[in-house]
This record gives sequence, C-alpha cells and structure tokens, in this order.
Amino acid sequence: MQLSLHRKTRTISGIFGALTGITMGMFPLYRQFLSPEVAFKVLTGGVVLFGITMVIMFVHLLTSPQLLAKLSVLPIGFALGFTVYINHQLNVVNRFKMMLGLDVPPEALEVNMEAFGSTMMMMQAGIWLSVLPIIGVAIFKMTKLNKRNTQDFTKFHPTRGMIKHVEDTLMRVNNIHVYKITLSIPYYEGESYEVIKEFRIPYHMLHSVAIGAEVSVLVNPKKKKDVYIETDYGIL
Repeated sequence: MQLSLHRKTRTISGIFGALTGITMGMFPLYRQFLSPEVAFKVLTGGVVLFGITMVIMFVHLLTSPQLLAKLSVLPIGFALGFTVYINHQLNVVNRFKMMLGLDVPPEALEVNMEAFGSTMMMMQAGIWLSVLPIIGVAIFKMTKLNKRNTQDFTKFHPTRGMIKHVEDTLMRVNNIHVYKITLSIPYYEGESYEVIKEFRIPYHMLHSVAIGAEVSVLVNPKKKKDVYIETDYGIL
C-alpha cells in the first residue's frame, strides 16, 4: 500500500511540476498578452501549483521505503521555508506586480539589508544542520551493509530458514540493489523467530531469495538476529 502510494505520488508530482514549469516559464508573455490584473492572477496560480507540487513531493519522499529519502524532507523543507521567508523580506511579490505594470508604492519595495544578511547566515547553518542526520544514516547504512566483508563466518551456526517477504528498498550500494527481507527461522536453539534485515543482492542471485524459498542461514551465536543467507554463489 505504502509503496503503491509512493509510485503514484511520483507520477502526480511530475504532472504538477510540468504544469508549474509551463505556468511560470511563460511569465515574459503575460505582460504582452494579458492585463496586469489577469497576469498577476495567473502567476499566483503558478505559485499555488508549485506549493501543491511540493506537498505531493513530500508525501512521495515520506512514503519511500528508504530512510534517507524520508530524512531528505528535513533540508528540503527547511530550505523551502526559508526561501518563502526571504521572498517576503525582499518583497518579491510587489516586485513582480511592478514588472507586470501594477501600481506599487516605493516603500513597498524597500529591503532591510542587515536583516536579510543575518537571515541568509541562519539559512545556511540550518540547512547544514538538517543535512547531518542524512550523512549519519548514510554512513551507518553503508557500514552495516558492508559488515559481511569483515565477518568471520567460521563461528556462525548453520540452520535453515524461509523467505517470507522481499521488498525492494530502491537503494543501491556499489551499484547493487538493496532488498529488505523477512526471514523466518523455524528452529534455532529450541525456538522459532523472524528476522527483518536488508541485504545487498546482485541481480543474478535474486532468484535464490524468492518468497517461499528455503535457504541456508548462518546465525551469529552471540546475536541470533544477526543472520546471513548462504547461497550457491556466496554469502549475502
């Protein structure tokens, strides 16, 4: 359901983005063919379309199976909010009115440059701070997914498992797709349990983790949910 919504919002945001681009891109023609009042209303409609596009894009990112995509809402939202604030500080709306030929009093175009300069510094600092969680999660995920390369599997216990669910995270590491797999362990040290874990799986090995397939599993005796799938091609 969530993945379906994620795909639908990508299409819808693309449509609204195209409409926004057409509406805003035709701005130079408005003054020539439309009255100032109508031109301003059309331009306002373009801004509304842009706002709708951004809301749909946020939904698209928040419904993504990737945590990094969800976290990207922070810097994008922060930058967007500050952009709106800066446009207000620079009286951008009044400047567009003037460009379209509408009457705008001179005082409506004045800008407090001192306040504007401090706002820009706050914006830059805020964006960097909002990006830090993304950098942290990216490093953590890369380290976790590459952990297999440094494991001593001679100390792991072999057992059997069954693939219950496979979900494409839409993420790649070293050009290899990452899948979130729900793995059922029917019996290990007298109990059964399930593990949900992300695995890097090359395309030619994808058939070995089909839903319902029985697989060989290596279990860390110190941490039973630390498991790896053993295939004819190697260990995942």
